[in-house]
Amino acid sequence: MKAVILSVVFSALLSCHVSAAESITGNSLYQLCHDKDTDGLCAMWVTGFLNGVVAAKDKRLPAACPPPKVTGGQARLVIEKFMSDHPDLLHMSAHGVADAALAGAFPCKASN
Repeated sequence: MKAVILSVVFSALLSCHVSAAESITGNSLYQLCHDKDTDGLCAMWVTGFLNGVVAAKDKRLPAACPPPKVTGGQARLVIEKFMSDHPDLLHMSAHGVADAALAGAFPCKASN
């Protein structure tokens, strides 16, 4: 039953249309991390955040500059399409694949 509840909650979080500029609050994260039914979501969020920090410091990765109104759902679609179109790259790190997908869809403009 716990797995079903966790799956439903995780699916609901993934389907939220939150723009890149928005985020969950510390209160929400604290609740996720301290509820035995959602502690798996907390672990996934923290791991994702940590992977983002590591990827941001990896200068070998192409830079992605998504516009402020890009939603998590839109980013997911971009990444899923990239993975479908480039199965030869799926052996790479997940953050490398996701970054390549987002950088391709949302390249940074060159500054002069």
